[in-house]
Amino acid sequence: MRSFLVIRRDNIGDLVCTTPLFAVLKTRFPDARLCALVNTYNRAVLDGNPLIDAVYALPSHEEKRPGQNLRARLAENMAALSRLRKERFECVIQASRSTRRKDKVLGYLAGCRHYLTRCHDPDTGHEVVRTLSVLNGIGLYPQPAAPCVYPDPTAVARTRALLERSPAGPAPTAIHLSARSPEKRWPLERYLEFLQKAVALGGRFVVLWSPGPKSQPGHPGDDDRAATLSKELVGLPVTFFRTDMVADLMAVLAASSNLIACDGGHCHLAAALRVPVLGLYCNRFINDWRPWGGCIGSWARRAFRKSPWTRF
Repeated sequence: MRSFLVIRRDNIGDLVCTTPLFAVLKTRFPDARLCALVNTYNRAVLDGNPLIDAVYALPSHEEKRPGQNLRARLAENMAALSRLRKERFECVIQASRSTRRKDKVLGYLAGCRHYLTRCHDPDTGHEVVRTLSVLNGIGLYPQPAAPCVYPDPTAVARTRALLERSPAGPAPTAIHLSARSPEKRWPLERYLEFLQKAVALGGRFVVLWSPGPKSQPGHPGDDDRAATLSKELVGLPVTFFRTDMVADLMAVLAASSNLIACDGGHCHLAAALRVPVLGLYCNRFINDWRPWGGCIGSWARRAFRKSPWTRF
């Protein structure tokens, strides 16, 4: 085949788990044009990826800009679809779950000779493996490789300079406070207790979080939790680093020695950057969504306040 369009328009972690699919396609079809259709929110995950020829992005429902009416939104989407149709893709691959009907509609509107989607979504198995299963439809059964992302080297160097208090200082450990749903979040008092004890042992840390208020649509922000924790840690070697863009998050993770965090896209980004991850997961998510390829340990529990930890 001469050209592919891969559609993955959901969360950051989902798109990171799709990067092995691009590697398989480029290996099997080295001369094919390989493009991606993603959200404007997560497109930075694919920035700098040498395997991808072009990235198209459409805003998701949560990304609606203030003051933008329905007519303007439709016009923007139709213009993007028109550019996609001009590519005349030979094959469109819906890498997301087969139940995502909006992605399927976009794939057909983009125009193509062949359309691939997952035949079924198994209840078990990691998302990297499930995503690669879409290639079974063209007779490919690849072994899963490690995800890869490519942060801007200049941004990484700038961030590393901000984090290092002295030229010889070690890279800090990153702590991420946020998770999309309440059941995935570690209690703030546990972060406080851990950081106080770890700093006393000589550790250096950078605290990250999802910016914005708790009422933020799509992904609730943790500005309030970060402010509370910052007040409790005044005077300690703990840096609070706000990441307004996905590119900022990638840069600070690349400049960190390791990551301790709950389930979220940040864990997948760190693993793709080969940064060791200590993941804190709910039991029902760990097999499907643990960091692939960069995890030094994962602990899980049914609910963070109710049951003992289990190591995986």
